[in-house]
Amino acid sequence: MKKNKLRVAMVAAAAGLILLLTLSELARAQHATMLTPGDYIEIQQLVNRLNFALDYCGNGGRDFADLFIESGQFIIDSGDGMPIVKSTR
Repeated sequence: MKKNKLRVAMVAAAAGLILLLTLSELARAQHATMLTPGDYIEIQQLVNRLNFALDYCGNGGRDFADLFIESGQFIIDSGDGMPIVKSTR
């Protein structure tokens, strides 16, 4: 009987720890997703530049590639299990 109580207490403590860690991670994630009005403007400008680059395919595709960071990758996945990975720069 004593072993069962100990086991229940350990499981409850582990569950409480997991819950505490999950809630703290959730709080951090919610805080990190706050966007400023400037962020929204930058995102909209990026989307507009992306559409323009895709529509006009200017500069041999470099205008499209310049929208990404230096170490970025562009992945083409046609669903055959062999994705093509290309560097953006």
